[in-house]
Amino acid sequence: MDSVKLVEAAADSATGNNQRAANAGNTVAMVNLGSLLANRINPPDLDGARSWYHRAADAGNTDAMVNLGVLLESQFDPPKLAGARNWYQRAADVGHTEAMHNLGILAGVR
Repeated sequence: MDSVKLVEAAADSATGNNQRAANAGNTVAMVNLGSLLANRINPPDLDGARSWYHRAADAGNTDAMVNLGVLLESQFDPPKLAGARNWYQRAADVGHTEAMHNLGILAGVR
């Protein structure tokens, strides 16, 4: 099996495992699944990623809030800066330093 097929098989396995855990309510798995979907090459599933990040963020997962902000800011065309700012602010409000950093960058954009 060539390396591309091995990577694809590993990604499929990771997606399936995270899907089961996310469906059971595991917010870390929701974030992982969102990342797998957002960064999939052929093609990315941005709506799917957004949905899983949103579910985890609504459950209080601050990493999901930041990832959702990054997704909205950098992967949507056009960028959804107001939405990104909202999620960064929610994470920053509870002490997430990466969210604070991203808010500072957005302040320079608008």
